[in-house]
Amino acid sequence: MSAPDAFLLELFREEMAAHTAALTEGLLTLERGAGATTEPLMRAAHSIKGAARVVDLLPAERIAHHMEDVFVALEERRLTLDAGAIDTLLQAVDWLLGLSLVDGGELPDWLDHHAEAAEAWSGRIAALLNPPETPAPPPDADPPQAANLAPEAEAPPPTAAPGPALPNPPHRPNHPTTAPRPTGPSR
Repeated sequence: MSAPDAFLLELFREEMAAHTAALTEGLLTLERGAGATTEPLMRAAHSIKGAARVVDLLPAERIAHHMEDVFVALEERRLTLDAGAIDTLLQAVDWLLGLSLVDGGELPDWLDHHAEAAEAWSGRIAALLNPPETPAPPPDADPPQAANLAPEAEAPPPTAAPGPALPNPPHRPNHPTTAPRPTGPSR
């Protein structure tokens, strides 16, 4: 890939700043359960996808495309997002914003260096569309008794593996995804 046209890259950056802010705000509103609508999220992801296509940034286009698919599924009530899924989307938004801040001349090398991370983000977001199903116990099955549980069954479930490393985004002390978010039952 050659470096994108400087004028188009600047337009891409402006689009990214506006639409990543809309995604972040909308996702945080969803996380709080404050009655967010998905239409602005779908529009923002669609706009990022188009802007990335114009400057030939296929990794950003793919990530935004998967985000748009997630928001469409959410709108159609085929999907719900838990706090972990929202965190994944917020981290991917930060990754996209970091990509948009890379100097145009360094962009081809940066993309080569971060190709695996881009594929990982794309895959993690696409995987949100197909969450693993927990099989329901048969209707006549008795619940296990605590005394019969194996020691490993009593241990908490393993935590998910961390996502791919983010590019070195600029320091944004007031950015919602860098500020600590409340944890606990309110999520």
